[in-house]
Amino acid sequence: VKLSVSNDGKEFRSLGRLKPTQFQGWQDRGMGCTHALEEVRARFFRFEFDTTGTPDMSENTEGTKLRNRNRLGASHIELSSRPAIEHWEGKSGYRWRRSEWTTEKECPTDLCVDAESIIDISQNMDAEGVLRWTVPPGNWTIQRIGFTTTGETNNPAGTGSGLECDKFNPHAARIQFEGWFGKALERVGPELAGNTLWRNHTDSWEAFSQNWSPVFRDEFMKRRGYDPVPWLPAMSGVPVGSAERSERFLYDIRRTIADLVCENFYQPFVKAGSDRGGVFSAECMAPTMMSDGLQHFKYVDMPMGEFWLNSVNQDKPNDIEDAISGGHIYGKKVIGAEAFTQNPITWRVDPFYLKPMGDYNFARGINQIVLHVWAHQAFDKAPGVTLNRVGTFFGGSQTWHKPGKAWFEYLHRCSEMLRQGQPVIDVCYFIGEEQPARSFLRSDLPLPLPDGYAY
Repeated sequence: VKLSVSNDGKEFRSLGRLKPTQFQGWQDRGMGCTHALEEVRARFFRFEFDTTGTPDMSENTEGTKLRNRNRLGASHIELSSRPAIEHWEGKSGYRWRRSEWTTEKECPTDLCVDAESIIDISQNMDAEGVLRWTVPPGNWTIQRIGFTTTGETNNPAGTGSGLECDKFNPHAARIQFEGWFGKALERVGPELAGNTLWRNHTDSWEAFSQNWSPVFRDEFMKRRGYDPVPWLPAMSGVPVGSAERSERFLYDIRRTIADLVCENFYQPFVKAGSDRGGVFSAECMAPTMMSDGLQHFKYVDMPMGEFWLNSVNQDKPNDIEDAISGGHIYGKKVIGAEAFTQNPITWRVDPFYLKPMGDYNFARGINQIVLHVWAHQAFDKAPGVTLNRVGTFFGGSQTWHKPGKAWFEYLHRCSEMLRQGQPVIDVCYFIGEEQPARSFLRSDLPLPLPDGYAY
């Protein structure tokens, strides 16, 4: 979006373009976007939507995809004289977004709230939510901050609908495990637990992001060494102290989120399964949950990504790179991929058509193919049950299922051979401290790598 201003509505001068977020995940609806601009006075403001220069389609930038390239998602624009933190919505962990830090020019220190002037008056509020406070002299802004669920629900297999569990609380993770996979283990009994039923899996992360919890304040202080509560106005875009101090606090919020979802959700979840003979596989958190996209692969037994077929808007090359890089960094022998997903299902593919894409992902570093989708066939109908319109049909009633056995055996053999020995990698790139983060694609490497070398 280009911004220009005028005092007479005829002669306009350009202020350049609004800076978009560097990352923007696919599950990014329902929350606005704040731009911090250098102070300007004018009677007329003109916003021009111009897609010229939009980069090539990127998994990490939803607006570059073909379905969104020429669509302005904003329903209204609000001009404000209040100083604000640039793109605070992502920096506070509400969404998977990544942005440049706010500058002194965009948010001068003399316009920021003095950190030492902020006081906590929670003790003056009664159980009914009524504030009774003798206000000291001066001008005060009262900000009430609370927390609630994200409102996100999931219903596996179309039933059992309920709120997502708290990903920062190990007790909640334990309840989630015992209420789902733990129940299945009880149902099959000790003879089959860890044998016939042996693997727990988290698939695509489609639960938005989370940025608070009843345990968050204590966990933050334990990791960062100070109390976040006096700085909470910054999580609503109010600059506290200075632009830099606000940005550093919000970075600490994101860093804590990234640590907690790994240490208080994945780690106890994996342990609960391994204590009963099971293993745990997981696909990527990025680009939905504010996270370090490689860190959780430290804890899971099998990292997984996903690759799509004939579905350019859902192409996920970073997913595959996250799983491969995360697997290599943390020494995971098996690195899987949800494979050959498509939307819509075309019924026009066969092993001859599928083999090159499978080979390509083997060459990248995948050594476990998880076919998508092989739906349970509960009815005597052909071709059978699908996952709505999503996925390639691999069921036993597929026309090429029996002669396709040769290709299935080929996938088995390649997977087994690629697990032998150790991967040899030439270069390691540092993805940086900023959050959210994930692996680089080769085209995005900060320093180019010659052909023939791996990273």
